[in-house]
Amino acid sequence: MHCESSFSEFLKDLSSQYQDSGIRKGLVSICVKMPSLDLIDMYNYFLDRYSFSAFWEEKDRMSYIALDKCKFAQINDLNKFEQAKYFTKNVFDQMTFLNSPNDKESLSKVIYFFSYGNTSLRTKIENDVPIMEAILPRILIIKKLHNSWLRINYELDENSSFKDLIKEIRFIRNEIINIKDSTKKENEGDIPEIKRFNLLLDRSNEDLKKDILEGLDLINQGILKKVVLCKRINYEMNHKLNLIHILKNFRLNLNNSCTYVWKRNYEDITFGASPEKLFSFREKILTLEAIAGTAQSGHNDKLLLKSAKDIREHDFVIDYLTDCLRLMKINKFNKGELKVVSFGPISHLCTEINSQFDNICPFELLKTLHPTPAVCGLPKNKASNFIEKIESFSRYNYSAPIGWVDSYGNSDFRVAIRGARYIDKELQLTAGSGLVHGSIPHKELQEINLKLSALAEQIFY
Repeated sequence: MHCESSFSEFLKDLSSQYQDSGIRKGLVSICVKMPSLDLIDMYNYFLDRYSFSAFWEEKDRMSYIALDKCKFAQINDLNKFEQAKYFTKNVFDQMTFLNSPNDKESLSKVIYFFSYGNTSLRTKIENDVPIMEAILPRILIIKKLHNSWLRINYELDENSSFKDLIKEIRFIRNEIINIKDSTKKENEGDIPEIKRFNLLLDRSNEDLKKDILEGLDLINQGILKKVVLCKRINYEMNHKLNLIHILKNFRLNLNNSCTYVWKRNYEDITFGASPEKLFSFREKILTLEAIAGTAQSGHNDKLLLKSAKDIREHDFVIDYLTDCLRLMKINKFNKGELKVVSFGPISHLCTEINSQFDNICPFELLKTLHPTPAVCGLPKNKASNFIEKIESFSRYNYSAPIGWVDSYGNSDFRVAIRGARYIDKELQLTAGSGLVHGSIPHKELQEINLKLSALAEQIFY
């Protein structure tokens, strides 16, 4: 499909399929193979042209840019996962695929971003987010390794025609092919911004120390087994957010992470590089990851593997995930070896859990798994109540599921951590630490500050 003659043949075949289908109204999806491309360069070109966009990049795995909305839903009720399931089924049931490439990565996808809790149900707060956002992108630029695709989702009605769709495919494809490499020498970093951020970080420690001590007291009393407490830094920017520069830093410096962006509009952008997979279901393999236990990268991995406190924290997550699987009648699974995985400057204990299925509902998994002890605590309800009482801010999308489901039922969801929200020219950076029996308050504070500093370095350097 690289040359113009083959693309012209593709359009002729597409027109024939359209005529044969008899469809003159409704939702259609078309995919065309593209030359190999760089997603960050693509995003740099399209970022300011669309109010809504999303970005998802995992090294050597399926990655994408989503632009504009073909279908969307915003939900603010307790049944957010049921509503997401209904929306997704409705979209794919309505959709006609005018061509079906053999590449599974190129399938049409609905993308999602959930909130951590259900704050919007109780009290309307400033800069709140929907409890669930589900979007069928109008334009999806997909990449895996050296393969790339352009997928267009389009709604035919009395105001549009198939000719309009063909024109749009041709136009967007030509734009992508003609985009030049945007790589250029970046600035050395904004040292004054880093200094100002670090001063703010230091001044915010006292209140969190009190919260940590209160949480540990409940653990020592046996009321809680674990609780994850967070710290938020609200940082006013002196200049425009350079999102593309940040994405390049994530790619270069935060190995093994999944980079994500959810741009609601020009003034509200959430972004990050998550180390934590909630689950994925691909080619009949369900994969969950327990990520808990933290150390600065470069330290001896054996120290983290021998840390009683970190092992205890990690085991809580493993037990919870396996209990959730059993609750869903999934009793056959394989648990991998405990290992240390580096995510740039921070390392975590990691255990992978796999199981095999013909089919599984991702929304039932979301409902059962979220929030895990890696971001909440145990017992879940008691930890959630304590978090809501003690934290002086809403978590919004922080530590909530973000991901996608495709038209074949494959899915991938990450936990939206190690990131920030840019809202009305202010950056909100959030990080947390898991408290368990044996936690030392100043070390928990150091862990949170390490996570915030590591993120700030990617933003300002």
